[in-house]
Amino acid sequence: MTEEQLRQIAGQLRNPHGEGGLKMADVMHESNIAMTQAAIDAMVLQNKDCILEIGHGNCAHLEMILAKAQDIQYDGIDISELMTTTAKSAHANRVKEGSARFKTYDGLILPYDTGGFDKIFTVNTIYFWADPKAFLLELHRVMKPSGRLCIAFGQKAYMEKLPFTTFGFQLYDDRKIKTLIKNSGFHLYSTNTFNDHITSKTGEPIERIYTVISLEKARDNPKTLYAPLWFGKKKRGLRRYFKKLDKLSLIENLHNFGNDFYFKHVHADNTGFGTGSFKRRKPHLDALFRQFEPLHLRLKSTGKAFQIWAIVYDYDSYNDRIYLHTDCGEDFPCQYNQLSKISNLKNQELHNYLDSLNGFTRYYGELYEMDDEIGPLLKRFCLLFRQDAGLSPVKIISPEA
Repeated sequence: MTEEQLRQIAGQLRNPHGEGGLKMADVMHESNIAMTQAAIDAMVLQNKDCILEIGHGNCAHLEMILAKAQDIQYDGIDISELMTTTAKSAHANRVKEGSARFKTYDGLILPYDTGGFDKIFTVNTIYFWADPKAFLLELHRVMKPSGRLCIAFGQKAYMEKLPFTTFGFQLYDDRKIKTLIKNSGFHLYSTNTFNDHITSKTGEPIERIYTVISLEKARDNPKTLYAPLWFGKKKRGLRRYFKKLDKLSLIENLHNFGNDFYFKHVHADNTGFGTGSFKRRKPHLDALFRQFEPLHLRLKSTGKAFQIWAIVYDYDSYNDRIYLHTDCGEDFPCQYNQLSKISNLKNQELHNYLDSLNGFTRYYGELYEMDDEIGPLLKRFCLLFRQDAGLSPVKIISPEA
């Protein structure tokens, strides 16, 4: 084959289009069906699972998926508009009944809400991911805690023998895959490698070596992710420590700030000592909320418009804090959105504590925070403020609130 013909094959494999794209889709389905089956099996589908497939092609395997369990909700997404149209047409009955949906996307951002899918799988698309690390984070975002991601790919030793893979393919072996997922927020659950014989896209018989890796998303907010090891205090020092906490005054930290407070925050637990157990955390929370009224009066004395609010995280005592913010810049007033009045906290002791506080309005939200060793972590939080203390820091809340 000529170089131009090989480029065309590579282009059709990446993004099927035109009449040649329809033919290539049929070829891909036939030659990849064993890989597709292996990836589907690796997901271990359960009744009512919501699943997402990245790069579904003509999706001739849809009925195979839906037969694995009852009431499966399938979403397929592809960069090829031709494949989206083809799949919708071929499975019009499934689309009409609502068990299958198809979308086209840009290959970078998934147009789905956070935490919506139980299982995600993809076959022979990883070679074309424009930014693999960023895309793994995007897959992590749309997956539910403890969800499973299955990726089927041809091993580099096999793929580099195919002449068209020199045109825009990023090839992987076990080592490179493990490096890729190291800081993705996924944990490697299983790796299975297979051998079979197929006819290549250039028409030649070849032995194929492919792997299906199963990754699992870490559970959100496990206590051990935030609890620091505490070796600094012996038991005889703890009594003195908590006595000092009882007398803590955060006002003293503000004497040099004048009347301008730009997202100034204060917190009672400077070491994260309270993260390990709620028994240790409660005195820090007590000390923090005792400061709310004195801090409110300090802001009121500036004569400026101001805001004051507290943020408390599910399992992160170090980041429990009170924010002070005056009208001294473009970012005033600060207003959080996408919050809900319905609690999302998993820490029941913390939930009960916050419910016992009088005079505070509470909203709840979540965010992802990158940890250098673990990867992205989902952190739930509660925002608290008083209606009589400055401008509200909340602008928009979710519909259920």
